[in-house]
Amino acid sequence: MKITKENKEKVKSILKSLPKEFNLDDDDYFCTYELMVYIYHEDGTTDFSDFDHFKGIGQLNKAIDRIIAYYKDSLYCIDFKYSYEEGEFDQFTIYTHTK
Repeated sequence: MKITKENKEKVKSILKSLPKEFNLDDDDYFCTYELMVYIYHEDGTTDFSDFDHFKGIGQLNKAIDRIIAYYKDSLYCIDFKYSYEEGEFDQFTIYTHTK
């Protein structure tokens, strides 16, 4: 398991409490959750790189595995970002990569 049981349970609980996500073409659409990928740069600094998506708690580990395989040693960490309403969000680190 790439993330701790505590973090997986926290994500699962948050997913259950989030509002229904509308279709992408709906006027009321906003992304309720996603993964944020942070990487190391050659100079040793870290920065946000990209978003990644997954469908439900059952796909979380697959998404993390996919990110690790793609970024390899340049990966710093993965945050779970979530939003109960458009324009406001919270996030926390669910995985920190060790080289």
